[in-house]
Amino acid sequence: MEKKKSFVMYTENEKYLKKLNNEQQGQLIMAVLAYVDRDELPEFDGALAMAFTVIQNRIDEDYIL
Repeated sequence: MEKKKSFVMYTENEKYLKKLNNEQQGQLIMAVLAYVDRDELPEFDGALAMAFTVIQNRIDEDYIL
């Protein structure tokens, strides 16, 4: 499968990001970039894990389409 170089970030993700503090938001964005670029999965728990999973699922769905 061809390596992805980009992804779509949907505005609906704002509602998940708002639940996180600034540090967590940065961790989430960096984890999403690492996932798209290198297939790295973060070791998050709690709210960060939930937010990442929601965004990850959408990235995966978009890539298949």
